[in-house]
Amino acid sequence: MDGFWAFEMERRGAVEVLAIDVGDSKKDSLFHHQQNRSRSGEQRQPGQTFNALAELLGSRAKFLEMNIYNLRPEDVGKFDLIFVGYMLHQLRDPLRALEAVREVCRGSVIVLDQILFFRSLFSQAPLAQFGARRDFDEWFYFNAAGLQRVVEFAGFRVAAVSPFLYYRRGPGVKLSELSLGTILKYTFGGAACSLAVRGEVQESI
Repeated sequence: MDGFWAFEMERRGAVEVLAIDVGDSKKDSLFHHQQNRSRSGEQRQPGQTFNALAELLGSRAKFLEMNIYNLRPEDVGKFDLIFVGYMLHQLRDPLRALEAVREVCRGSVIVLDQILFFRSLFSQAPLAQFGARRDFDEWFYFNAAGLQRVVEFAGFRVAAVSPFLYYRRGPGVKLSELSLGTILKYTFGGAACSLAVRGEVQESI
């Protein structure tokens, strides 16, 4: 909603950037569990911060209020690269969302999301856990194999997978640089770990 990823893509040379999101009230009804619908507090208007930052940065990136499920080529066109950052775990139907992304993608998708660290280390089977966190803030968490599989099922060929990405202040760090206490937090679900998967469009024969 605030445009961090959109402005970064533009900084890296993207000629045309379109960002989409929905307002907090629609997120409550479409994305989040019932348990957390009352905690949102002040509601933000879609694109409000994005447009202010775009003006300050002199950015040509555009914002469109749209649900990811409603992406259509006739409405937004097709794109060489689509970035889906920290969204799948918030969605009731992540596969449907990626299938909509596939419809407007003519090149690559990068899916970056939180994953189940422990189940990624010790299971090669594709897994998804429903309501993974105790506060029911998200719908699904995948393990590493599961995140790759849902990208494949949406019609992409997995071309690259990042190392595990760990949350800590400062530059990205390797597992060997983490303290034992931090590793235990990841292992038992006390801290989040992320993974990025790049998929390529598979042309139909």
